[in-house]
Amino acid sequence: MDKVTSWADLHESPSDEALMDAYARGDTAAFERLYERWNDRLFGYLARALDPTTAEELFQTLWMRIHGARRSYSSGRAVAPWLFAIAANLRREEWRRRSRRPEQPHPDAVSSGTALSAEETALSAERRRAVRQALGALPDAQREVIELHRFEHLSFPEIAEALGEGVEAVKSRAFRGYKALRVMLAEMQP
Repeated sequence: MDKVTSWADLHESPSDEALMDAYARGDTAAFERLYERWNDRLFGYLARALDPTTAEELFQTLWMRIHGARRSYSSGRAVAPWLFAIAANLRREEWRRRSRRPEQPHPDAVSSGTALSAEETALSAERRRAVRQALGALPDAQREVIELHRFEHLSFPEIAEALGEGVEAVKSRAFRGYKALRVMLAEMQP
């Protein structure tokens, strides 16, 4: 019987949690599978809030942080909130850095990314511009929750875990953010 070289070789489609456990133990094949599964969503999350160059730089930093934090991952913990917590912290650090050194906003600051839903893809160019503008006008805390909920399809408990906050606080920020978006988009209608 051939020797199995890694846990990931035993299963065709292991869960993210099983892959993360294997990766934390040093299985590089598990890391590769996690990267394949999550790279588009995590990059899209960064790209919607930042210009393309900064998003690419932070994306590289994100995976270095994930690698550095892999041993602190608690076995069995949901992987999605854990990954997005690291990504959200990076975005916040970038926003704080920029607030100390204001720069001209890049026209693609809230780009479409790669994780758009079919509904958003179908929107006209004008509608997409209006949504990007309205999202950009929201306070960072509200925009962050809406992006995790709407674009990354995380539940409110997952968002709360990722941000290290209570579920009710996250729901409240989402409610206020969605309400503000509706008002802004209604005002933008011709």
